[in-house]
Amino acid sequence: MLCFVALLGILQIRGDGYFPLPRSWPEDLLMQIVLLHTMGVVAVIILACRRLIFSQPSRQWTLSNQTTLVACGVVPVLAITAICGIHVWQGNRFADFGYQPDSQRITIYFLCSLIPLIGFWLVTLKKRSFSVLWFLSAILASSFILKMVPLELFPLTAKRSDMLPFLKQACGSVLRGEHPYQYYMLDNGIMTPNVRFPGIIFGFLPAVALGVDLRFASVTIEVLLFGWIAYAFFINKPIPEERSKFLSVMVGIFILFPYWHLRHELYEAPFLLVLLATFLALSAKRITLFSICVGLLISTHQWGVLFAPFLVIYLIHEHGWKTAFRCGIIAVIVAGIIFSAVIQFHYQEFYANVVELYVNIVKKQHFFPLSLSFTAYLGKYGLAGWLFPTQAFLQCILIFVCYRFVRGVEGLAGILALSLTAILLFNGVCWTYQYLSVVFLILLGMLFSRLRYEKEALDNTNPKS
Repeated sequence: MLCFVALLGILQIRGDGYFPLPRSWPEDLLMQIVLLHTMGVVAVIILACRRLIFSQPSRQWTLSNQTTLVACGVVPVLAITAICGIHVWQGNRFADFGYQPDSQRITIYFLCSLIPLIGFWLVTLKKRSFSVLWFLSAILASSFILKMVPLELFPLTAKRSDMLPFLKQACGSVLRGEHPYQYYMLDNGIMTPNVRFPGIIFGFLPAVALGVDLRFASVTIEVLLFGWIAYAFFINKPIPEERSKFLSVMVGIFILFPYWHLRHELYEAPFLLVLLATFLALSAKRITLFSICVGLLISTHQWGVLFAPFLVIYLIHEHGWKTAFRCGIIAVIVAGIIFSAVIQFHYQEFYANVVELYVNIVKKQHFFPLSLSFTAYLGKYGLAGWLFPTQAFLQCILIFVCYRFVRGVEGLAGILALSLTAILLFNGVCWTYQYLSVVFLILLGMLFSRLRYEKEALDNTNPKS
C-alpha cells in the first residue's frame, strides 16, 4: 500500500512532456532527473508486485479514529484542492487553444465537490459509525463534479492531445460504414493515424452517435468502473467494514488522483472496465464469461494481447489444459468477430497503423527524451536495436515466473503489472498516463489479496462451511 501511494506520487511529480521541468535546462540534466523518476517507479512497482506474487496475504491493520480523520477527511480535501489548482493552471497554460481560465467557475466546482464529503462526515459524526460504502460514494460524487470542469471550460482539441479527437474521427468512419484505420486531419493541422484497437472504438461509439463530448463516455465508464469495484469488494464480499477501511482509502486516493484529472482527454476507461470484468469473472470461476472477457480484452487494447498468455497460463494451473484450450478458442472467436466487424478486411491498413508505425519510431529513433523509460538512453548510446529483444527476454522471464509461482488472482494482477512495466520501460513510445494501467492492476491485486485473507480467515473460523 505504501508502494501504491509512492507510485502515484512519482507519477504526479513527473507529469507529461517537460512539465514541471523548465525547457531551458540542458537536455542531459533533464534526462538524468527523469531517470531518477524512472528508477523510483521501477523500484516501487517491483516491491508492490513481489508482495502480491510471492507473499501470503497478511493481516491488515485497522485505522484509528485520528488516522481515519486524516486519511478520509484531510487527504480528499487536499486532493480536491490540488485538482482545482491544476485546472486553473492548465486553463492559463492552454488559453491559446481555447481553454477558459475561469477561476470563479472552478471555485464554484471546488465548493460543490466538497458537499458530498461534508455530508458524509456529518452523517458519520452523528451516527458515530464509519461506512465504507458511503465514503466511496462521496468520493465518487466529488470526482464526478470535478470531471465536469474540463467538459465546461476546456475544449477537446488535438492542439492539446490528439487521442480523443482521432478516436472521434475513427468512430465517425465506423458509423459511415467505413474502416477506421486511416490518417485523419485534426484541428492541429497534422495527419494522424488511428492506432487504437476496435474495442476502444466501440467504447466511444455511442457518444459519437449521440453527438456528445467523448469525455462524457469516459466519465460514465469511470463511474461504472468504481461503482462496480465498490459493489464487488465492499458490499458483495465478506470483508468486515472496519478492516476494509484502509483499502477504501486507497481506492479513494486513486479516484481523486490529481494527475488523472489533469489528463481529462484519456481513452483508457473502457480497457480498465474490461480488465476489471475479466478479473472478477476469473475470481468467481465463471470460465465461459471469463473467456468472453479475454476476447474483449484482446480486441480492446494492445495490452490485452500482452496479457493473454499470462491469463492462459494461470487458467492451466487452476483448471487444466482442456479448460484453458476451450477458453482460448472462445476468446479467439470473440476477438476475431470484433476485429473483423471493424477492420472489414483492411488488414494491411490495420497493420500499418497499429504495428508498423511503432516499429518505424524505433527504426528512426524518434524517442521523447523525458519519458518514464530507458528507451531514450538506449537510443542515445546507439543501442536502440536492443529494445525489442529486451522486451521479449523480459516477457519470457515473467511468463516463467507466472508458470512457476503465480497461484492467486492477486499474484496474477502483480505479474501483469510487471509485464506491462517491462514493455513500457523499453518501448518506442512511453507516456506517463500509460502507467495508470499498472497502478490499476496493483490496486486490483491489493483488493483481491484482501478478499483472499478474509476468505481464509472465514474458513478457519467455520471449517464446515
